Amino acid sequence: MSKKEIVIKNDYEKIIIDCDTIITNWIFPTFPFTLDIYINDGITLNSKVILNLNQIDGNINIFSTNNTNCLIKMGLKLFSNNKLQLNHHLLGNENKSDIELRIIQENNYLSTITTLGKIFPNTYQNEIKTQLKVFQKDDYKIICEPKLIVLTDDVIANHNVTIKSFDNEELFYLESKGIENKKAKSLQMEGFLNHILK
Repeated sequence: MSKKEIVIKNDYEKIIIDCDTIITNWIFPTFPFTLDIYINDGITLNSKVILNLNQIDGNINIFSTNNTNCLIKMGLKLFSNNKLQLNHHLLGNENKSDIELRIIQENNYLSTITTLGKIFPNTYQNEIKTQLKVFQKDDYKIICEPKLIVLTDDVIANHNVTIKSFDNEELFYLESKGIENKKAKSLQMEGFLNHILK
């Protein structure tokens, strides 16, 4: 399996994945961008990363034709206002898509994170799952929108959003072991994001 770092330098980029690939890092610009990723038939695309986002305005489109396997898991630490949309278009048959974003808004700005899964008509035996998991820190606000457009009957499709905050019992336990409250909260947030890497 080849390894690739995605570096976006222009407002539009197109990438063709023609062999099994692990994306080890995504480097986004601060200007608005669109990234189109095309996964060839029978190919696996895998990415498990933790990213710091600062003033991102991006649209990522993934296109799968037949018998592809796409696993995208991102831990996102959001600084300032961010807008990110991750779309997976299942154009053909027997594709598997598993997208999970774990999100922490680090300061008092407003970010919008959207996932869209679209299964096209006259396709069969596709599976798609999208998950947005948010760690609610303080009263910071974030907009999360998981969307599914399903235009066929022969599909397994799921999407969800979960929101969690600090676990007071765990904080109490860590503090009883001599860990300061601020450090204990930091450990909880790190654990939340690091789950992506398992």
